[in-house]
Amino acid sequence: EPAQEGYSGYPIYTDDQVQAFVAQAVDEGRQLLAHANGDAAAEQLIRAYETVMRRRPGRDAVRPVMIHAQTVRPDQLPRMAALSMVASFFVAHIPAWGDVHVRNLGLDRASRISPCASAQKAGVTFTFHKDTPVLEPDMLHSLQDAVLRETDSGRILGPQERISPLEALRAVTVNSAYQYGEEGEKGTLSPGK
Repeated sequence: EPAQEGYSGYPIYTDDQVQAFVAQAVDEGRQLLAHANGDAAAEQLIRAYETVMRRRPGRDAVRPVMIHAQTVRPDQLPRMAALSMVASFFVAHIPAWGDVHVRNLGLDRASRISPCASAQKAGVTFTFHKDTPVLEPDMLHSLQDAVLRETDSGRILGPQERISPLEALRAVTVNSAYQYGEEGEKGTLSPGK
């Protein structure tokens, strides 16, 4: 049965604590990679960055990364893009746990997990990760998962969120280099890289 309306899990940190972490990272010019799996956690992280960046005009947010961003909402994506916030999607959730997400979240919400196509349309740079040892670190499977979006039962979960093989390849090459500020040395094929 889908989760109760309005349920958002249990936060680990208060809004003030998250804002303090973000402020410290921004003040020190450090990249912050933060796990935010649900849309409420995503909202807390986005709001913290928006608040901190409003208080520090002209400061660079150093490409913050939202790890998982699994159930990030369509209205949150443009705000992430405005912050140059990278989404690192665990697209392997689709085959491994997609059917469980349908049961827990309902089909509509589960169809929007790891929303690669929507992120791309909103201008959000995204990458993929596997959370090894949860799953083996086979990134070719992640490319396949982002392109096909097929659960273990054979259900296509969110066909509107499918991306092309080239776009999936970019997520683990060009975009991954960008995520870490290494696009000058890695991510594409050119002399000197």
